[in-house]
Amino acid sequence: MFEFGEDKPNDECGVFGIYAPTHEVARLTYYALYALQHRGQKNARIVVSDGQNIVAHKGLGLVSEVFSDRVVEGLKGTMAIGHVRSSGNNETMMDLSGAYALVILAEGQLIGLRDPHGVRPLCIGRLDHGYCLASESCALSTIGAEFLRDVEPGEIVVIDEEGLHSHQGFSKIERTSCAFEYIHFARSDSTIDQLSVSESRSRMGIELAREYPVEADLVIAVPDSGTASALAYATALGLPYGEGIIRNRYVHGTYTQPKKAMQEMDVRLMLNANASVLKDKRVVMIDDSLVQGTTSSKLVDMVRKAGTKEVHFLISSPPLAHPCCYGIDAVKREKLIATQCNVEAIRKFVGADSLYYLTEQGLLRALGLNSVCLACFNGAHPIPASKVN
Repeated sequence: MFEFGEDKPNDECGVFGIYAPTHEVARLTYYALYALQHRGQKNARIVVSDGQNIVAHKGLGLVSEVFSDRVVEGLKGTMAIGHVRSSGNNETMMDLSGAYALVILAEGQLIGLRDPHGVRPLCIGRLDHGYCLASESCALSTIGAEFLRDVEPGEIVVIDEEGLHSHQGFSKIERTSCAFEYIHFARSDSTIDQLSVSESRSRMGIELAREYPVEADLVIAVPDSGTASALAYATALGLPYGEGIIRNRYVHGTYTQPKKAMQEMDVRLMLNANASVLKDKRVVMIDDSLVQGTTSSKLVDMVRKAGTKEVHFLISSPPLAHPCCYGIDAVKREKLIATQCNVEAIRKFVGADSLYYLTEQGLLRALGLNSVCLACFNGAHPIPASKVN
């Protein structure tokens, strides 16, 4: 998953914890953080303990940049925790009146807890005779751990030499999982609260096809976050799907440049139009979200210059109109294009022939959850924002 400056919201943290005395816990944590890299790219940390002593290593950058093989080898212990972050400020996650998923090292114990609403995800895995906790199930499969279950909202999980213990730390409140986990944050091979991320994104594409069918020659995705929805949209309408935008898989990220020419080059370093697929086609381009619209406008222009006849831009989520205070490194409200412009004005800004957002009703049908947090779309916070800020 690639971000362009502030043109996508970022989850502020991905966490992992492991209690496994017979395993190299630091190395397994390192691999798990690799799997969670999409949840934060600015800094990373691993802390290991033998039950009494604690050793830590942290740094700015990607997991591969922060931890060398020598550093990992030097982190010895029977349990470990680690995180990747997209922000230098993680106080929102630590406010126990807000939304959080925490892993904690205590004397001889690994502890995990999740907020009473279950807004942020946390799951449990088993590795031989040890246990681990992770923001997403993809981290468990990466290290060969068996997925057991999600931590329940308000649950406190304690792992020690005697095994796994569960305590209900808070009164149960209706689960309100974050909708954006399924739309954008989580890796597509993860399962959160018994719902497959990949399947939910496919259903968003099906709902898009039901709400806004377009007469077109080709459906393409903004990779990778729009791929599952675009494939499902194309299948539902019997349209061809093509790889119209190519992602450079060897670029890990780039800094926002001050000059317009450099900003456009930033986009082209990561994504480029495939003219042989796009030329003379009426194209539907699908992405998972639209924040400021700056990157979207560059992509639409790129696809047009590849020789397309029409470009119809579809978003597999409702308009983002409210910043999130639940542990998301969000853009300020005044920078969200949906708060400043109507759909027609946004269409003109990005340069598409048509623009359509999935409705909240369509999103809820796709997710099929009894209750879900849609605060970034409608401002209805399940936890009062005054208790979080």
